[in-house]
Amino acid sequence: MVFEVNDNGKGMDGATLDQIFAPFYRNSRHNDPGLGLGLAIVRELTGLMGGDCEVKSRPGHGTCFRVSLPAAKAPATATMQHAGNTGHSNRDHCLVVVEDHHEARHWVCQTLTAWGYRVQGFATAEQAVDQWPDLPDSLLVSDIHLPGMSGHGLFDVLQHRHSVAGGILMTANTAHPQGYDPAQRLWILHKPLIPMRLRAAIMHLTRSEN
Repeated sequence: MVFEVNDNGKGMDGATLDQIFAPFYRNSRHNDPGLGLGLAIVRELTGLMGGDCEVKSRPGHGTCFRVSLPAAKAPATATMQHAGNTGHSNRDHCLVVVEDHHEARHWVCQTLTAWGYRVQGFATAEQAVDQWPDLPDSLLVSDIHLPGMSGHGLFDVLQHRHSVAGGILMTANTAHPQGYDPAQRLWILHKPLIPMRLRAAIMHLTRSEN
């Protein structure tokens, strides 16, 4: 099944097209509404169903998005791959969840496991440091406000002592700016977590490794 969405707007140049599916990318003024996740989620969900999402555009000639989906049910192995058919399995990555609230930790671990990732969960930063899996593709997913060492402190320690490919820190304090620090490969996300926003941040970190 194939369907297309066309417009006759101003179109996009090559530099914009290269980034259009990147999580949190926005080709607009920063005071416009939105987080830049819509197209990243479209491509992610399309890939999980065994399909693809493509875009064609030229400045001054509008834009066409083309979504193709298989008529039959996608193979179960499709859920183990990143959208866009990169060929990299989610099982290549170990996500370490650090959250002192049991229910929240359980939910995050279950969600990541359902997405096909290897997951380890800890209640404190100290436990995570002591039992960190020294694997090159390990990512930290941690609350910022932990008893004892904070999430920021934990990420700093891991960068110096262990192999950590990047991190996602979570906070309920919306005064803390949400976004990405490329120098540290670190995302800040607000609670309550939106699953597809979390997934988009993970996709960004794992894709930029390759």
